Amino acid sequence: AVVSTQSGHYGRDMKTDLAIGDGKDLRINYENNAGDSTGGFKLTFSDPPKYGFLKCTHLTEANLDLPVDLPAKDDDGFRIFKVETHGTNGLKISCNDELLITFEPSNAVCTGWSAFWRDTWGKKQRGDKL
Repeated sequence: AVVSTQSGHYGRDMKTDLAIGDGKDLRINYENNAGDSTGGFKLTFSDPPKYGFLKCTHLTEANLDLPVDLPAKDDDGFRIFKVETHGTNGLKISCNDELLITFEPSNAVCTGWSAFWRDTWGKKQRGDKL
């Protein structure tokens, strides 16, 4: 399988050949300019796939059902994920050019983890590059 964990910046593409049911994770970790963790996105290739925004929807796990089906792999056998900024402080995640998730962090979305969210996702508002 293609390496499925990386640190990155918004707008970075990530490609994987993982299959639904593998149980493996695709994970994108974010850091601020000082190299501190600012959370991340995790997609577990379970059946059905689960996702989570680390330090927001859960501290470390992908615990939410993906709201749409993952697109089929491309002709080369890969799924290419793209993470972009969205709204005021959020993310838009697509796979093979199909929108999967839009996410705007808030106390309502980050239930139980709002203290982490304020520190983690607030770094972007202070001008740190994630």
